[in-house]
Amino acid sequence: MIVVGQAPNGKDVHQITLRPPSGLTARFLSYGATLQNLYVPRANGPPLDVVLGFDRPETYFGPHPFFGAMVGRVANRIAKAKFQLDGHTYPIPINHGQHNLHSGPDGFDRQTWLPETDGRTLRFTHVSPEGHQGFPGEVTAVLDITLEDDALRYDMHATTTHPTPINLTRHSYFNLSSESGNINDHHLQVLAENITETDSELIPTGRYMPVDNTNFDFRTARRLGTTQLDANFVTQGPDTVKTLLAVAQLYAPATELGLTVETTLPGLQVYTGDGLGVLKGKAGRIYTNRAGIALEPQYPPNSPNQPGFPDITLRPGKNFKKTIIYRFQPLNRGET
Repeated sequence: MIVVGQAPNGKDVHQITLRPPSGLTARFLSYGATLQNLYVPRANGPPLDVVLGFDRPETYFGPHPFFGAMVGRVANRIAKAKFQLDGHTYPIPINHGQHNLHSGPDGFDRQTWLPETDGRTLRFTHVSPEGHQGFPGEVTAVLDITLEDDALRYDMHATTTHPTPINLTRHSYFNLSSESGNINDHHLQVLAENITETDSELIPTGRYMPVDNTNFDFRTARRLGTTQLDANFVTQGPDTVKTLLAVAQLYAPATELGLTVETTLPGLQVYTGDGLGVLKGKAGRIYTNRAGIALEPQYPPNSPNQPGFPDITLRPGKNFKKTIIYRFQPLNRGET
C-alpha cells in the first residue's frame, strides 16, 4: 500500500495491489474505492487488463463515467431528485437532467475510503455524515474485497443511525478483448425474464416488461453487435433475493476470456457505454463509445419512489449485506 497523491479534500490517496501467488492481480485506489486495474492471466498471451480507467490517480478527481468506482448511497436514478421516507420528503442534488444519478456529484465515488489490507484481502471503510447530499442518517459503509485465483469478490455492508435508502454497487467497465476498441464482438447472456420498464429519460415506470421478442432478450448468449443497452434486468425474485446466483456471462472470442457475474442482489444494470464520448484511458488508449460494458448488480432504479419495487430502506439496527463476484474463465466456446 503506497501513497500516490492527495484527494481534493487533502486526504492521502493510497494505491493497493492484491497479488495472490497465482491467478488475478487487482489494483485499487482509496479514492472512490476504485478498481484501477484487473489483470486476468491467459493461456495464450500476457495477462490482460480487462477494466477501463486511467493511469494517473489524479485523473479520477475530474469528470469521468464512474470508472471502477464504488457507487452509493443509492446507485442509479432517483426521479425528480427527491424521495419520501416515513412521511418526510428529501430533496437531493439534481445531476442528470431533472433527476439524481448515483446519489449526486459528491457520492461514494468521490470519497476517500480508509484502506486496510493483508496483500490478498482488502477492506475499505467510509462514514457518510448525517444529511450528506440530503440523505438522512449517518451511514457507515464497509467494502470487503477478496481476490481468488479466478474471481474478484466484493462483500458490501452498511449500517445507519436513521432510516435511509441504500443501494450499493460496483461500476467497472469491462472489455475482455485486447484486439478490439469496442465490445461489439462480445457475447452476452443475462438470465432474466424481465427488465424494469422505463420512460424516455430512463426512469422506471414501476412496471416489469418481459424480454420476449425484444432487443433485451439475452437469455441465450448472443453477440452484442451494435445493440445499445442501459437497462435493469430483473435477475432474482423476492423469494430468492438472498441467494448467490450466477446472473450473467460475458465472453470475448478474440481472447477466449469469459466473465460470470454472481450476486445476491435482485437486478443487473447493463450499460454498453454508448455515452462514453472520447476519453484518454490507460496506456495511451483512447476510449470511445462502447469501449467497455458495465455490469452492475443492484436494486431497481428509483426504488425509493416505486412502492412496487423492493424496499431499499436501511433502518438502525439492521445491516445491508450484499455480495458481487466477477469470475473469469477461459471458456473456448467459439462463435454462437
